[in-house]
Amino acid sequence: MREPYQIIEIDQKICSLVYGTAPCAAGLTGTNDRCYNTVRTCQDRANFTDSILTLKFTHSKDEIQKGFIPSLLSVSTTPTQINAGGVSRDRKALGSRGSVSISLQDHPHSDYFVDPYKDQRNYIATDRGTFWAKWLARNPYYKNTVIRVIDGYLGEAPRSTKSYVIDNIAGPDSRGKVTIKAKDILSLADDKQAQAPAVSLGELIADINGSITTLRVTGADAAEYPAPGHVRLGKEIISFAAVSTISATEINLTGCVRAAKGTEARDSDLGNQVQLCLEYTNQEIAAVVYDLLVNYGNISPSFIDFSQWQSENDIWLNQFNVSTIISKPTGVTNLLYEICEQTLTYIWYDERNQNIQFRAVRPATETPFVLNEENHILADSANLMRKENERFSQVWIFHQQRDPTEKLDKDTNWLRLRVAADGENPYEDAQIKKIYGRWIQSEAQARSLANRLLNRYKQTPIYMEISLDAKDGEIWTGDICDISHGDLVDFSGSPQETRFQVLSAEEVESGHKISYKLINFVYFGRFAFWMGASAADYDAATETEKVLGMYWAGADGLVNGDLGYEWN
Repeated sequence: MREPYQIIEIDQKICSLVYGTAPCAAGLTGTNDRCYNTVRTCQDRANFTDSILTLKFTHSKDEIQKGFIPSLLSVSTTPTQINAGGVSRDRKALGSRGSVSISLQDHPHSDYFVDPYKDQRNYIATDRGTFWAKWLARNPYYKNTVIRVIDGYLGEAPRSTKSYVIDNIAGPDSRGKVTIKAKDILSLADDKQAQAPAVSLGELIADINGSITTLRVTGADAAEYPAPGHVRLGKEIISFAAVSTISATEINLTGCVRAAKGTEARDSDLGNQVQLCLEYTNQEIAAVVYDLLVNYGNISPSFIDFSQWQSENDIWLNQFNVSTIISKPTGVTNLLYEICEQTLTYIWYDERNQNIQFRAVRPATETPFVLNEENHILADSANLMRKENERFSQVWIFHQQRDPTEKLDKDTNWLRLRVAADGENPYEDAQIKKIYGRWIQSEAQARSLANRLLNRYKQTPIYMEISLDAKDGEIWTGDICDISHGDLVDFSGSPQETRFQVLSAEEVESGHKISYKLINFVYFGRFAFWMGASAADYDAATETEKVLGMYWAGADGLVNGDLGYEWN
């Protein structure tokens, strides 16, 4: 029987320089006064040169390798859970963030591997403190440090690697236990630590009236106001054409046009904040999401396969370019939720592939996994549930904002309202979803959004929970599955294969058992792509081309016996 193992890796930030050796300008004052090559102990911060020291922890029972610390007690994960199109009311804006809780046993330590100058100290490291007491004293700035959970079987290559960022470290407690809590990479873009646009530091240097066309600003430099652009001053948005440096304490925004973007010109007092606005004009959704995550959300581009994002955008979202102006600092997560809701997209962090996924709410084009009760689903693990509050029969899309300084959910602040309703609605009630679409720039987009939402959510969604053996662990969050189970039947009670999408996946028993939450994957209507002139004729097309392509039907409405599309 294969024996599973777990490894925890922490990427500790250290300095690559040698203490007291140029360019490090720190000077020796005593035998024990050397730093520990960490930020907190550095004596020459100006020359601190970033590098990474990877600490590795494992269970004491596991096969120990050089450099591993055998102090791991337990690992408990909470999986990422996606929220396609922001529809679910039970999950957060971008779904539920994945997280991990790791317990380790504290102990005396020789400082081997963590103190580059241990042989030059005049004390015995094991006589002074414990590993974590010393590590936390030397590394108090651990928040957002990358930490990985690696699972595998002894004697084999790792089976999975999941990356997180540290949120908090508690302990050592009275029993010498240390608990590390970490979240997935998208937590870096949480509203509390990431806002767009960034807060502007500039303030008016003098009172102005409603007709002044030059803004005198202090407290900021010209680089903070790239021209041309827009600024918000109280309840007014003002465009400016250029920026110039007048002195060390003053810059001027010139060529100003007052009362921009539907606002009113107002008098403003000395000291009022001059806030730079963030504006997107006819931008691809994938590009805007990338900009918000990377340039405002603290996310490294290394976690994003932007070419894949662009491919998804080009196929499913090319009619959904977005435009808006954001006039005050707003949480990045909140902005991403708006985009997901108004363009029917979703974003999640794939812990296994260690990248951020971006996808449109769309019919499945991927080959689904096939699961059945006899060969895959563990006994007594299947549960079905229905969520009435996630069905709706009407969609109201407010768009074309009158004044971008007003609250988004103020109905009267929108020029247009598009209402779409399910004309059949066998539920005989009116469940309404309202969307305040500051990212929507046309009536066509509003109409498309409303129709796509109804096509996806006009029937009560069915959720399913199942558990699988680790042999089926290839299936993960976002994947599509065709499931056969005794509780999924047609009108007569006969088994009916049903398509689901994986919302979350959690390895509840390392190397043995994985639990899944899924939602039925239903679209009403048929979908196809416009095809290029070089596309194959129907008889010569592959099965994939036939499924995704658009072919003209004959007079009988059939294409070689297959039912054709109805043109609208």
